[in-house]
Amino acid sequence: MDFSAVTTDQLAELIGFAYRTIRTRLAGLAPVRRKGRVRYFDPRAALELVCQAEAVNPAREKARLDRLRADKVELDLSAQRETLVHVDEVSQEWRKISAEMQAHLLAFPVRAAPLIVGCKRMPVAKSILEKEVYACLESLHSGDNRYIAAD
Repeated sequence: MDFSAVTTDQLAELIGFAYRTIRTRLAGLAPVRRKGRVRYFDPRAALELVCQAEAVNPAREKARLDRLRADKVELDLSAQRETLVHVDEVSQEWRKISAEMQAHLLAFPVRAAPLIVGCKRMPVAKSILEKEVYACLESLHSGDNRYIAAD
């Protein structure tokens, strides 16, 4: 790759900045040549201009490090107080809840079907189904598994 002149795309690829960021920072720099819409810049001048805004500021770095340390201390305190919940524990609990919900929902048609088979009128079937839905939800809410076992 020839680095006697670089394009904004090449700079973006080299230093990992977004194309727009580089284009904005190079706005005041005159290109050394053009080829159609592509502008070529002196690499040293372009890199200096693009990277000068990223220069290390010791005060800013110290503040950033202090924030990170404070966050770590806060996490440690939360873990000690047991107010911090681990992702694995939450995932495991949600798996249990969703399995229980699945079991209740799958038991619903088994329980409701025999009750509405003989219904000749829609309001009667609707009433029976509503009662079964509420029984299913109440059983789920209370943690009572008799609803599932009754099928």
